[in-house]
Amino acid sequence: MKRLLCGTLAACSMLATAQAADCAFANRQTRTMAGCLMYINQDDTVRIPNYISPFDTVDDISGAMSIAATDEPSYMAAYAVILKDGSLLTWGNNEYYQLGRSDSTTYPQKILSDIVSVSCGAVHMLAVKTDNTLWGWGDNSSNQLSNLYNTQTPTLLMTDVQDAVACSISSMAIKTDGSLWIWGNGNKNYGEAPDGVCYGSTPTKVMDHVIAASGGDTFFVAVKDDYTLWSWGDNNLGQLGNGTYNSSVTPVQIMSNVKSVCAGKNFALALTNNGDVYRWGAVNGHEVEGGNLPRKIADHVVSISAEYLRCSVLKSDGTVLRWDGDELLDNVENIKLPERIYGKPSTWAQAEVNEALNLQLVPDNLADKYQQSITRQEFCHLAVNMLEQKTGKNILALTQEQNVSVNYNAFSDCDDADVAVINALGIVNGYGNGKFGPNNRITREQAATMLMKTAKVLGLIVPNSTSITFNDMSHVSNWAKEGVQFITACQTGNARVMNGTSSGVFTPKGNYSREQAIITFKRLNQPRTLPQSDSRKDPWA
Repeated sequence: MKRLLCGTLAACSMLATAQAADCAFANRQTRTMAGCLMYINQDDTVRIPNYISPFDTVDDISGAMSIAATDEPSYMAAYAVILKDGSLLTWGNNEYYQLGRSDSTTYPQKILSDIVSVSCGAVHMLAVKTDNTLWGWGDNSSNQLSNLYNTQTPTLLMTDVQDAVACSISSMAIKTDGSLWIWGNGNKNYGEAPDGVCYGSTPTKVMDHVIAASGGDTFFVAVKDDYTLWSWGDNNLGQLGNGTYNSSVTPVQIMSNVKSVCAGKNFALALTNNGDVYRWGAVNGHEVEGGNLPRKIADHVVSISAEYLRCSVLKSDGTVLRWDGDELLDNVENIKLPERIYGKPSTWAQAEVNEALNLQLVPDNLADKYQQSITRQEFCHLAVNMLEQKTGKNILALTQEQNVSVNYNAFSDCDDADVAVINALGIVNGYGNGKFGPNNRITREQAATMLMKTAKVLGLIVPNSTSITFNDMSHVSNWAKEGVQFITACQTGNARVMNGTSSGVFTPKGNYSREQAIITFKRLNQPRTLPQSDSRKDPWA
């Protein structure tokens, strides 16, 4: 799959809407179809079917990267396209200012720059910029724009957002830390949507560790980073997919092995990691196949999308299958496949992260969501990559050189070969009883200890600089003090391999992000200069 370098192409990342949702949150893909309304051709032009004449190309648009559209029956369609340069174009119905300007036009006009995602609700839109700010405009009669009035001008709603979802009459945001926030769906003080969930005008945190989300009229679905699928809200038509018709105000798990999800009015689709698509719920009051339980409707699928009453799936050969309720419509051919979008590091981290990318120190699965806390398994992937790059040896050759044997069955909860190797090298231990906890987050003191052990595998037994005295060393666990003192005393160029979070403070129990991990491994990989008074040969020079 073609790689899009971070910060060079401002295309849609993880779009998910109630009316036109690709929802490929887990893979951060561009969206090349918007329900049955709009598609991107293989030459990056846009195609819109009018249901009367054959599919037509929108002549004014080229270089399209991602699209979104809405087609609730009560309103005419509104369209949005993100170009390769990050420009956001809108056109169509503008009765409620959902185009982000004052006029209605039948041709695309630019309203914003530096956009990475856009999402269309019934009569409002949301967009996320490259700086992770969330902007909204259009109708706010159901609090879908939080505390704003109806607005024709894109207005800042939230910061630290990596993805946004404009549902029919509500909004969802996945923040850079993986937390999911929802607002809208009426005024909860007046009891609208009594069987569902009304979040009101104030964004409410619903859950953590979310990689994908979408919502219908009064129900919601979300995928966690362990690929479990959860649903909550109204369930009178089986839209929760849990085998009952009982509504739930708290999320309930309904599937596993899911990477993306999208919702229509009262139905939803889920795309599994092996390319199968499942559907459940109802259209026009009639249950779709499977009813209140997910039922497989397609395979070999790379992207899914739902409108108010219709849905589409994009297969790996570029063919789109489309449904209006249970009726299978004509296929659409030769549609561009989604492309991976790589996220952008924080401003302070960009230079060193990009350097690490150029040095090929970053595994492909970690070149994204840089602000997210790194897991134990991900740390092992980084460690293997750096050890191989630094030594010029295959990791198995390195284990043989170190005279260690690898037990690939050491853990019952993780069969990752990288984890087995790093465990054998003594860099990362398990929790006992055969458990590794691959998805557990790493704290800063844990990272310091693991980095020290990585350095020692490479022959750096003694740090090459003086240690730092931190005011919060009393908060460092006893087992971690050696690692903190060691790794903060390792110098590379003008920087220490690991620093404190502020002057004199280490914050041992604090989070350790992907970009922090990438930078510390990059510094470990660099040649370093020992003090002139030190006669030792630098093993990393």
